[in-house]
Amino acid sequence: MNLHQILKIVRKYLNKDVSITLLFGVLSIAFRYINFAIPGIENIQSDLRELPLIIAIIHLSKPYFSIGLSAISSIYFKNIITINLYTFGGHVIPLFILWYLFHSLEKQKFNNIKNAIASLFLVIVYYMMSFTLAFVLPNDISHFGFENFLSGYAKLFDGASFEMTYTAIAIMFYYVQYKLRLELQHHQLQLEKTVEDRTYHLHEAIEEIKTTQNYLVQSEKMASLGTLTSGVAHEINNPLNFISGGIEIIKSLKPEIEKSVTPEVNESFNLATNFINEGFNRSVDVVKALMAFSKNPQSRLEKNDIHTIIDNTLLFLRTKMPGETLVEKKYELHTLVPVYADKMHQVMINILNNAIFILNTEELKEKRIVIRTFEKGNTAVIEIFNSGPAIPEIYINQIFDPFFTTKDPDKGKGLGLSICYSIIEEHNGEITVCNLDDGVQFSILLPLNVNLDRDQMQDGLGG
Repeated sequence: MNLHQILKIVRKYLNKDVSITLLFGVLSIAFRYINFAIPGIENIQSDLRELPLIIAIIHLSKPYFSIGLSAISSIYFKNIITINLYTFGGHVIPLFILWYLFHSLEKQKFNNIKNAIASLFLVIVYYMMSFTLAFVLPNDISHFGFENFLSGYAKLFDGASFEMTYTAIAIMFYYVQYKLRLELQHHQLQLEKTVEDRTYHLHEAIEEIKTTQNYLVQSEKMASLGTLTSGVAHEINNPLNFISGGIEIIKSLKPEIEKSVTPEVNESFNLATNFINEGFNRSVDVVKALMAFSKNPQSRLEKNDIHTIIDNTLLFLRTKMPGETLVEKKYELHTLVPVYADKMHQVMINILNNAIFILNTEELKEKRIVIRTFEKGNTAVIEIFNSGPAIPEIYINQIFDPFFTTKDPDKGKGLGLSICYSIIEEHNGEITVCNLDDGVQFSILLPLNVNLDRDQMQDGLGG
């Protein structure tokens, strides 16, 4: 078990600084009793007590823990446990200063050689301070004499030079590996952050791919639906032509029929003719709307009548709409708008379909849809209001996010409004939603000053 593992176990149960102070203070006491002779110097022995103290200073996060560290290392076991005040005084101030020196060094971006030299120098400075205090504290310098002081200090320095040398070398190697470990931890954190960032961006890319895939699926569905709708519209249109011809024949025979039948039969005839005309006209409207929806999905940006697009959408959604729903149209826009007609149909279907869903599922005193269009500067504005309940504030900023929905899983996939947002962005427009006092309103802004080729221009409002 190495030192790092021991520290890890101790830190688990104690505060980091407290655990370091206790552990290395006790080690300093233990190392005091490991004495060895100094080569070339007789009758003098050295110990390792300074080594754990300096290592502890490197790891402590606060300098005042050096007081506790000095106190513990000054404990002596004789008849009773005592603290040697001279030993305490000789350690506390140098250790306090050494903490600032090492932490100043830690902030420097030195290479390994510079760190080694600097740490070696700091240990020597520490010993010089410690020797000075160790010599001054127990002696009265004023009576001792300056020459005697220098002589005694030199003797003390000479006696501890070997201890200072091996401690300095040991600390030098320890500090270099300590700085390397810090750099490794820093690089590891940077690597983890990079991995997290890449993972996040990868997750975003996957979500974007999923969204794009769903858009493509939806687009293919719309294209297939357009093809199917176009075929159905043409098939319906043929019998409608026969009906139209039959109505004309009936109209031409009407004078003769009126002469040859009773007034009661004539009235029934007129009533039946009116029914046929009304049904025919409604069928024609449906076919026109189907033809509008079944345009080529690769359609170009063209000037279109937004009102026709809205009316076609309402015609298709009429069967879904609650019978008591009031639809108000406030068409104040008198300009054609450059749009992709098929995509704009899709936007209107999604927004109006959501409105109808809310009106169908909520118990409301009034069920109302208001559609207003107007021009503001160089922008066409479409406002679609429904009298349903307000959207909760926690959801209102997510309403256009892909796959976000408050509906049951079998009621919606959360793509409708997201697709609307993408389509409006494709038109360089803007779509927003807000809560009003009596309902919810979607606002669509579409630019009018879009340059189109001449063969794309369409003059006049659509039928």
